[in-house]
Amino acid sequence: MSLLRIVVSIAALLFVTGCSSTTSSVSDSSAAENTVASAAGGDDGVVCKRVQVTGTRLTEKVCTTAAQREARARAARDAQAQVGIRAQQVGGPSGG
Repeated sequence: MSLLRIVVSIAALLFVTGCSSTTSSVSDSSAAENTVASAAGGDDGVVCKRVQVTGTRLTEKVCTTAAQREARARAARDAQAQVGIRAQQVGGPSGG
């Protein structure tokens, strides 16, 4: 009976240890797989990344072209500039 308890205890320990792994160790071990340049179709600027979905540990593959990445960066810069303009119009954080 004591041998059975030992085997069950070891199995439970391994199960709990496997479930408590962190996402950082998973992302570190697969860092080379996260960003992959598209080999098919030549040099068209397509880059695929594995992006973590908010609210879950799952990831999804997102592929973008160089033009899409540039448009996203330009939109971010424009939005940041708009925030700065509005802050000057209002009078800054103090409201005066």
